[in-house]
Amino acid sequence: MFKREITVFKKIAFGFAAALLALGFGSTANASLLGQTVTCSFPDRFTCEPLTGGVVGGGTEFRVFELTQILGTEVRVDFWDIDLGENSISMRMLNAASSFGNFPVFRVTLGDLFWSNDPTATITGIANFTSNADVTGMEADDVSVVANALTIDFGGSIWRQGGLISFDLVTTHSALPEPATLALFGLGLGVLGFAMRRRRDSSNTQFNFG
Repeated sequence: MFKREITVFKKIAFGFAAALLALGFGSTANASLLGQTVTCSFPDRFTCEPLTGGVVGGGTEFRVFELTQILGTEVRVDFWDIDLGENSISMRMLNAASSFGNFPVFRVTLGDLFWSNDPTATITGIANFTSNADVTGMEADDVSVVANALTIDFGGSIWRQGGLISFDLVTTHSALPEPATLALFGLGLGVLGFAMRRRRDSSNTQFNFG
């Protein structure tokens, strides 16, 4: 009866240890921009206004506007809203008065694109680029990524009110495990070592019932 209980204990211990080890190796961090503070710069005549302090996840993060003179009065004209998601970016044209403008060389740069939950992730490019019928002359090649900063080039494009582009961010991840993964792996090793020790001790124990 006692040997049977030892056998059952060993099976449970080894099974638990194997499950913890599998969780440790299988656990991966989900790269996300949510909660991160991002910068926006438009070196040409436009200005990026941070609507959420640049913090991702609170709604539209930036509004791009221009201050222009109309009949001797300085007037603000809003052009684009820039919205960042967990791992995506979209831009929508707001203005109708200049909706058929043919932009020469204008670029917007989003910087400090670092990932919460996975500091080892690095942006390497974009995927799933789309534009609606109100945008002409914008393609995936107009978006470039360098050192956790992303630049969108509007040169030669035509936007109408409601024009929209969007795309996903492509990342690579380091092989270094996150702390939670290491904790699970260590716990699994600990349980496995304890089970093996119990197995060794039980094999060296003699029972005398005579």
